[in-house]
Amino acid sequence: MQSDEEEWAEEFKPSSHNAGRPALSWKLVVHVTPGIGDRVLLPSHCLEQLSVQANGSQNGPMTFRLSSMKRRTHCGVREFTSEEGTIVLSESLAHSLRAEPLETISVFSCSLPRATSCVLQPLHAHFFGIPDHKAALESLLRQHRVTLTTGDCITMPWAGTNSLKRTSSTGQVAERAAVYELGVVSLKPAGAVCIIDCDMEVEIEPLEGEGGLERHEMVAVGAAGLLGEVEAEEYAYYEVPIDETLECVVLQLEVDQGDADLFCSCTDRFPSRSNHVWRGVDVGRVELTISKHDPRLVWETTPLVYLAVRGYAPHTKYTLQATRTASLTPGLENSKPQQKRKRVALASNQPPLPGMARCEHCHQDISESAMVLHAAQCAQHNWVCPICRSVLGMEDKNLHFHCPECPLLFGSQGSLDKHLVMLHQPLECQCGASATMDHMGHHRRTECSLRQVTCRFCASCFEAGAVAADHKDRLNGLTAHESVCGSRTE
Repeated sequence: MQSDEEEWAEEFKPSSHNAGRPALSWKLVVHVTPGIGDRVLLPSHCLEQLSVQANGSQNGPMTFRLSSMKRRTHCGVREFTSEEGTIVLSESLAHSLRAEPLETISVFSCSLPRATSCVLQPLHAHFFGIPDHKAALESLLRQHRVTLTTGDCITMPWAGTNSLKRTSSTGQVAERAAVYELGVVSLKPAGAVCIIDCDMEVEIEPLEGEGGLERHEMVAVGAAGLLGEVEAEEYAYYEVPIDETLECVVLQLEVDQGDADLFCSCTDRFPSRSNHVWRGVDVGRVELTISKHDPRLVWETTPLVYLAVRGYAPHTKYTLQATRTASLTPGLENSKPQQKRKRVALASNQPPLPGMARCEHCHQDISESAMVLHAAQCAQHNWVCPICRSVLGMEDKNLHFHCPECPLLFGSQGSLDKHLVMLHQPLECQCGASATMDHMGHHRRTECSLRQVTCRFCASCFEAGAVAADHKDRLNGLTAHESVCGSRTE
């Protein structure tokens, strides 16, 4: 029967070109530093011994096998600058090795085969909420990993524009970045591989029993409304299935107690106040109509529309329903219709005719002889808005409220107050910038320094960071990383 060491040697066999060469080994004390990746710091004497053994025939990156009391894994090397007798590991590598600070581990030189295939499995379904999660993962591997070992746990921080940590309605920001973990399920051609200068196919395996995603509650089109409850500043998530037979989908949110808002998206599984495509923020009742002609989505390739009901008041109870309707104007988005109000007249720019006078209460031209009596009666029944100069009946005076920030008109003071809070109160982005709800989405996609972008030169995925120092690069839209990366000649 094989021992543990023999089983390990059989499963994680080294590359054939290094077979027969004795492995160097050291006993080193672990020091842990913040960070991710598997590149370690080794003492300078390790480099001297490796150089003597290689004798100028080193082929490919240097790789090593690490062995603690609890587990084994592999790594690459960043520099040979650690103190004598020590090895510096990143937090993620120490966690994968299950090594404690100041623990003594064994380090063996080895040569690993180039990877051809890798199967990874997220440890939490929220990983699938990252836009283009596979590209982000491949970029992480290129930047921070040299080796992979079956059973390892890969740490992936993410602070992109669609981070699951949302801002509240008051603009308060939660912790900046979410961190995701993925397990290495299988590798080819061996249980431990080198991923530098190789053509590796990455496959992401769905979670067991989850079907690959943590599904939201389904709102079937044409079915009875779903009852729900949500607290203030919290979200309840749903999804609406879309098929080719639908022309339009009407989403109705009826609030039975409290107040709530409706946010929708066709790309982000977790829409929010600061990240959405469609919204309804009226008081009491929201109705959104999404047409197949809307330029913001491709109907044929959009299997689901994601919904988020956000509580605006405490202990909100609501009913959510989706129905089908005939096709509307392209790009049309409906919300709660404005309440009809009696409107008498607007002041005319034409002067009154001879013998006539214009009533200041209704803007009608009245005979001069009857003006005194008419004005006394008219003042009791009509009211002139001092802002738009509209004439309303006295019974409609309390249904006419102008927004001081935009041209919109509202039918109650509560609707106006909510409009000012939702649309004109600035939100704070995770990068520190402020923007209103209408402009926050554009800021996160095009301006935020924490947005995830792909370098046009090295294809790495990284935070945009500061703007380029060179003014020509700034005009060309390059980030600081791209400005440096594009200037390299090697």
